Amino acid sequence: MRKERVVSSVIRIAALSVVLAMPAAAEVSVYPTGPEQVGTIIMAIGDHPDPVGLNAWKLFRPAGAQLALNPGGFERGDGTPDLVTHVDTGRPFVVWAYNWGTEHDVAFSEWTGSEWSFPRFLTETAEDEMDPRIALDPGDQAHVAWWIQNAQNSDSTVFVSMRQTDDSDWSPPIPVTLPGEDGRRPSIAVHDGHVLVAYERDSFLPELEQEVIVARWTGDGNWDVTVIAGTTRTERLDPILHSRGPNLWLDWKHENGEFGRAVAEGMDWGEWSVEAWHDPSWVGVEDQRKKIQAEVVP
Repeated sequence: MRKERVVSSVIRIAALSVVLAMPAAAEVSVYPTGPEQVGTIIMAIGDHPDPVGLNAWKLFRPAGAQLALNPGGFERGDGTPDLVTHVDTGRPFVVWAYNWGTEHDVAFSEWTGSEWSFPRFLTETAEDEMDPRIALDPGDQAHVAWWIQNAQNSDSTVFVSMRQTDDSDWSPPIPVTLPGEDGRRPSIAVHDGHVLVAYERDSFLPELEQEVIVARWTGDGNWDVTVIAGTTRTERLDPILHSRGPNLWLDWKHENGEFGRAVAEGMDWGEWSVEAWHDPSWVGVEDQRKKIQAEVVP
């Protein structure tokens, strides 16, 4: 049975963020530094709220074909990459929305030690799978979340797929949202052995437009769901989960001029708060998230 809780309090904190805008570019490539260790480069920066859009995968430096991932992605119009690295080796794992021209599928690749693996498709459907994000747990299990706009109706659905080991298959897509829930733009994290997915959804309350949700995988086919916050904002919220050592937190675009955050104690989400947010550009968003991280992580 799916359970749903609500976290509803708010604290207001004043903050100011100033950043410099730069031209947008994106690339995923590696500098091998030893038999096992690799250095990873990913760059995506600009003064537009979503700068990588058409510039995703555009190479900005000379690189051997074996060092740059998905060099044809720029011409195809593939979606923005999401990347994590192995905590011990620095080996990168990457997911993105591969553009077939009429729809996107979730693609996955990893650095094998000498080259990028051939893309593995976690989805192969006529649906438009969008905005995949990836997380690793300490046991090297990989977890990917994405969402689709269902072709048969206006609902949007969040899914997760999991891989136990490097040699095992990915699980079939596991729905996170319920029919009619209309979830979008998930992020994913693994914290203290728990798989967590955050997403935005249409609010069921008439005075609100959207809600920020965190769902925890219970391991028995169900999700334990917490409603973190509600907002009158109609634009994207982009809720992002962060796990750093013992620290687990969530941040999102709350209202115009406000950025929201919630910090967990164990698996319990306490009071959520907002901070003033003055730069809606992509750079401003990333700067705000870094500021929140500096406040959360000792």
